[in-house]
Amino acid sequence: MKKTMLITTSTCGKCTEAKKWLDEQKIEYQTVIADQSPDQMEIARKYQVSGVPKIVLVDEASKESPESSSVLEVKDYQRLITKQQIINDAS
Repeated sequence: MKKTMLITTSTCGKCTEAKKWLDEQKIEYQTVIADQSPDQMEIARKYQVSGVPKIVLVDEASKESPESSSVLEVKDYQRLITKQQIINDAS
C-alpha cells in the first residue's frame, strides 16, 4: 500500500491549494512542513525534494525506502488520480 505525503513549507502559497485539492478528493495524506523542524527537513531530504509542493508516494511495505518511492509534482499526481478514477468508473 502507498502512503501519500505532501511536502510543503510554511510560506508556500501553492501548497495551500494542493492541500485543498487533496482534502476535496478525500485523499488521506501526511503533511511534512520542511522548514518547520530538522526532522521534517530530513524527510524532505530523504526523498530528495528540492521544491514544493511535492507529493511523495511511499511504499509502506518497503519500510519507506526512498528507492521504492515516487516524488511527483502535484499536477502529475492530479492527472494520475483522475486517470485512476476514469478507469474505476469504466469498470
